[in-house]
Amino acid sequence: MGNWAITIIGTGAHNNKDYDGDADKILKKTVDELKAAGQNVEHASITHGGRDVLVDNVGYYPPQK
Repeated sequence: MGNWAITIIGTGAHNNKDYDGDADKILKKTVDELKAAGQNVEHASITHGGRDVLVDNVGYYPPQK
């Protein structure tokens, strides 16, 4: 067990309310899957000319729910 980081850089749809293929929707599902598997997700965000922070527990241990 140890620290890990996942970085994905791409181009495509994001922030479209009714499109399941949006990068931000896929990111949210992935974060939920990692948490459900017992992983400690400290931070997750998507950058698209701005940044939407999905998880930011920096400075808190154990992670806040």
